[in-house]
Amino acid sequence: MNWQIDHTPLPGFIRISVEGKPTLQDYQRLWKDVITNDRWQPGTPILKDIRNREPLGTDGFDIVNGIAEYLVDENDRVGESLVAILAEDEHGFKYGRVLEYAIRMRNSQIVIRTFGNEESAIDWLAQTKG
Repeated sequence: MNWQIDHTPLPGFIRISVEGKPTLQDYQRLWKDVITNDRWQPGTPILKDIRNREPLGTDGFDIVNGIAEYLVDENDRVGESLVAILAEDEHGFKYGRVLEYAIRMRNSQIVIRTFGNEESAIDWLAQTKG
């Protein structure tokens, strides 16, 4: 899996574009890249675009569970971040929603929502941010 992280100061959130076939280790490295970056501050909003990502496959639930565990373990470094997942197919929505609930059930500070269009995702990040 490949990813690109845009830390441009405007429009007030970090954009992550994901493509290729993901693994749990890829996602753990991605999140480590985000939260260890010099520009990162806990609570920073994130727009994660998975529209070009390949399906998670048969390991999907294990990957999502592992992502949730990682984010909970890094709760202090992640903070009260809002993460808008931008998906366009049923597969992306399904696992996006599973991640939303997995995070919520673990009482994480992070809030994740899955969206079908970029405008709605950005509106949510902007309205909820402050």
